[in-house]
Amino acid sequence: MHNSHETSHDSGISTSTAAAGASAASFRGLSESSPYAVLVHDRGRVVYANAAAMSLTMAESAEQMVGALITDFVHPAAILSALTASGDSGQASAPVMSVLLRRDGTTLDVEVTTVPTPWEGRAAHQTVLREMTRPTSVHGTAVDHEMHIRHAPAAIMTTTVGGVITGWNVAAERLFGRAAFDALGQPVRETLGVELDLAAVAAEGRARDLIGHTVTGAAVPVRVSVAEVDASYILICTDRTDAHDTTQHYQSVVTSLDRGIVVINRDGTIASINPAAIRILGPGAGRFPSTHAERALDYPVFDTEGNMVPSPQRPANITLRTGQPVLGQVLGLRRHDGHQSWISFTTTPLNPHEPGRSPVVMSLTDVTTEHLTALHLRHTAHHDALTGLPNRARTLAMITAAMTPSDHPRLAALMFIDIDQLKRINDSFGHHVGDLVLQACGERLQGAIRATDTLTRVGGDEFVVLVAAPASASDLHQVAQRLHHALENPVVIDMHTITISASIGVAGVDPTRPTTPTDLLRQADAAMYQAKATGLGETRFFSVHTATARHRSDTAARHSYTLPEHRS
Repeated sequence: MHNSHETSHDSGISTSTAAAGASAASFRGLSESSPYAVLVHDRGRVVYANAAAMSLTMAESAEQMVGALITDFVHPAAILSALTASGDSGQASAPVMSVLLRRDGTTLDVEVTTVPTPWEGRAAHQTVLREMTRPTSVHGTAVDHEMHIRHAPAAIMTTTVGGVITGWNVAAERLFGRAAFDALGQPVRETLGVELDLAAVAAEGRARDLIGHTVTGAAVPVRVSVAEVDASYILICTDRTDAHDTTQHYQSVVTSLDRGIVVINRDGTIASINPAAIRILGPGAGRFPSTHAERALDYPVFDTEGNMVPSPQRPANITLRTGQPVLGQVLGLRRHDGHQSWISFTTTPLNPHEPGRSPVVMSLTDVTTEHLTALHLRHTAHHDALTGLPNRARTLAMITAAMTPSDHPRLAALMFIDIDQLKRINDSFGHHVGDLVLQACGERLQGAIRATDTLTRVGGDEFVVLVAAPASASDLHQVAQRLHHALENPVVIDMHTITISASIGVAGVDPTRPTTPTDLLRQADAAMYQAKATGLGETRFFSVHTATARHRSDTAARHSYTLPEHRS
């Protein structure tokens, strides 16, 4: 007799997903060729339906059945009776008459038989439905059943109560290398090459993983399910070698992914983490498996606005708590080594059919380059390339936001600043020098305004100051004086000493006389022209007289929407 290794799989311990899938695949192959409707249900919910079941219930696809209650199709009394009759013994229940409710609302008389069935490492139940109006004969059914078992993809054996082989299909011949005529009449321990307590396995209602042996003595890792039917046993064996190869392939694929993959258990501990996730999360991430995620992933996390994201609002915890997926949420991550990156998080339940009980799969993609590029493009779209100040479009948006009616006014006035004689500077020294002069003016003006005010560039030689409320007339005069003072000292560029000054127009916000952002900007522009008309380096405040004079100047038309590029 060969040495053997036998392991009992408790339903509370999850086995390899790939191995369980291989076992389920064998069962599906067996069931799909059955002429009878087969439904597998776990804790009352359908987890599998064969083609005959879909046809009988008039379902268009398995998705319409999987996840539904078995009692949505079969009367609860019949299911309860069948479950009670089958119990945990592994034996099939006696047939129970019932009524099947189809998806179109019609009903059929059916015969219901239920037997405990292992499903993906758990104790489930298989219910077989036979339409009572279906013509059958004892001989025909027996022949169909025999052919069905003979050519099933899984190794199927039948034995006496004492464990003597009475049936041995083609798949069993392939798996154990033993022809049917050599197996029939032999004890299970000889044909499978392993000791197996059939009654005990049938009573457990769970599959066992063990090492069988071929006729030549080669080891065969198999998973065996046993059911007692009519004073005999039926054994279904699946080859775990294929399942192991599938698992290895799955692990190789996950390991080679550029995307980080972290599986988090229901208790918050990390079940697995691939190399890409370790690379993204930092050098210490390799110690994460079996560590609680709250401790292992205790990094500062912030959103795209820079706000810290508390632990309960992070993607994995949201999915663990609600069962709902979080897709592609971009968050900032500051690792313990000081490295800061932007990560796209996607978290989904590992088992979408039981989101409230399922572990969570978290995928991580480093999108730092893409995010920073997007930020740069967004900044470029709203800021002047020469000075780095907000541009004209951004200026109008900020004025509009600041003038939105509220209990606390945010804008006191606009100051329109025009650099005097910039055209002469460009003509005398070249546009390169003119650009450097504008940069110097921007830096000096920025240093002269209050911390609550905002400086922008709206045209070639034009700047605007948004003066924040509150600001009195005296405050506005003081701000204007500081702006003039900031430009008093000449600018030295390429050995050239260049004197600069500015004309400033001021338009205050009058709550009693509502105006639009564009009109307010025009008013400040008109006041600036009045200042320029009286000499260099002057300031004027907007008034009705100023507006009238500005209108007569015949240049208001070109300021209706697009601001001018240069003034001398």
